Amino acid sequence: ITIFIQINNIVGGGALVYLLPRHNTTSLLVLSYLWATVTIFISTIVIVVLHLVDSIYIWHTVILASLFVFSNIHWMVFLAKERINLYNILQATNILLLLTGFSIFIFVFHENSVFSYIKALYIAYGLSFFLSSAFLLKHIRFQRPNNISASISELFRFGSIMQTANILQLFNYRFLYYLIEQMLGKTLLGIYFVGNQVSEGVWLMSNSASTVLYPKISNSTDQNHALRITLSF
Repeated sequence: ITIFIQINNIVGGGALVYLLPRHNTTSLLVLSYLWATVTIFISTIVIVVLHLVDSIYIWHTVILASLFVFSNIHWMVFLAKERINLYNILQATNILLLLTGFSIFIFVFHENSVFSYIKALYIAYGLSFFLSSAFLLKHIRFQRPNNISASISELFRFGSIMQTANILQLFNYRFLYYLIEQMLGKTLLGIYFVGNQVSEGVWLMSNSASTVLYPKISNSTDQNHALRITLSF
């Protein structure tokens, strides 16, 4: 699912936040949806050919990744429109639904299997998709698509630069995980993974601040104002 998201975010990720104030919203959404459909198709072929996922989980992975990818596009739109509260509520709801659903399957129905987590993901990602779609239709004013070619060029230009670093970092992590598993075993890999996650907690404040700052700068045409609020944040 992470691989699906990383590839999709070349177009449907952070670049959308920057470009939406500058381009036709409907055009960018249509392009993001088309790109999402293409990347889901390509990523499915990749995980099947390279056997990245056991055959029993392939379609679960594809469906869950699709729900999350389209929800993520909607979240980026809300962020670009500086609807920070709505963005935060949808993000928090997604996590709470996953945690609640998983807990119910484990502790109430006593389903101690990986499918408890998969079913919880369906609940969280499915409801997140429908909620984000409903809010998108309610809060976003759609226009007639125009200047599609310029939008495509800008999306790929900004998105590829932003996502290359993220994809390299992802593969850097995964390569380290692979080496540790091969050389030291899964137990130490588990300890390393948890330690890695805990150490990333130091990013909490900076990531939270940048989530608010980025759309503010994207919607600003005053460079001096952008400089001031960046320094203050």
